[in-house]
Amino acid sequence: MKSNSKLMQALTLTLATFSTVLEADSEASIRQALTKVLPGDLTYDLKPAPIQGLYSVMIGPQVLYVTNDGRYLMEGNVFDLQTHVNITDNLKREARIASLASVQEADTLTFKSAQLDAETVTVFSDVDCAYCRQFHKEMADYHARGINIRYLFFPRDGKNSDTYQKMQNIWCNENPREAWTAAIAGKSVTTAACANPIDRHIALGRLMEIRGTPAIILPSGEHVAGYLSADKLRAKIDGKAQ
Repeated sequence: MKSNSKLMQALTLTLATFSTVLEADSEASIRQALTKVLPGDLTYDLKPAPIQGLYSVMIGPQVLYVTNDGRYLMEGNVFDLQTHVNITDNLKREARIASLASVQEADTLTFKSAQLDAETVTVFSDVDCAYCRQFHKEMADYHARGINIRYLFFPRDGKNSDTYQKMQNIWCNENPREAWTAAIAGKSVTTAACANPIDRHIALGRLMEIRGTPAIILPSGEHVAGYLSADKLRAKIDGKAQ
C-alpha cells in the first residue's frame, strides 16, 4: 500500500509539472500571437479563463478571450449554462476594480461621509446632466447611509465642449468641491486652467463603455447605469436590490 501511495504521489507531481509546462508554453504562444494585433506598449493581463481552452485577456477594464493556441481572438459575453453565470461580467467586474485602483485619490473629487466604515462608489459624472444634478443634491442622504461619492469627470460631449471647460474650471478652482456644487446647480464658476486628469477620466470611462451619466461603479465592480436614490444605492452595495 505504501509503495502504491508513493507511486500515486509521484504521478500526481509529474502531471502537475507537465500541466504547468503546457500552461507556460500556451501563454508564451499567446503573447507572441498578440504582438501581431496589439500595440507593443499596451499593458494587458493574461490568465486562463474559467472555460477550457481559452485565456482571458484583460486590457484595463476590457475583457477579450483568446484560444490557447493563440489563433482566435474573441469578444463578447460567455455564459455558463449550468450555473447561469455570466462569466464575462464577473471578469469585467474584476477588471474595473483593478483599473479604478490605479486611479490616484488626488486625481478624483471625493465627497466623504463622516461614517468611518463608509464604502466608496465611483461615479462618472457630468455637471450639465440633469440626473447628475439630482444625484448630487442628495449627497447628504448618501453620506447618511455610509456611502462616499468619488467623482470622475466625464463630459459627455467631449473635450471641445462647453461642459469640458466648466469641468476644467471646477478642477482648477481653489475649492473644487464648492465649485462642483455651484456648477452642477447651474451657477457660474471662474474660468481657470491647470494640469488636470479629465482626459484620463474620459479615456477610462470610454474603456469601461460608459455611454451616459451618472455611471456608478460599485465596490464589487458592478456598473450601474443612471441615477439611484440613496436607499436603492445602499441596497445595491449590500446585494439586497431586487
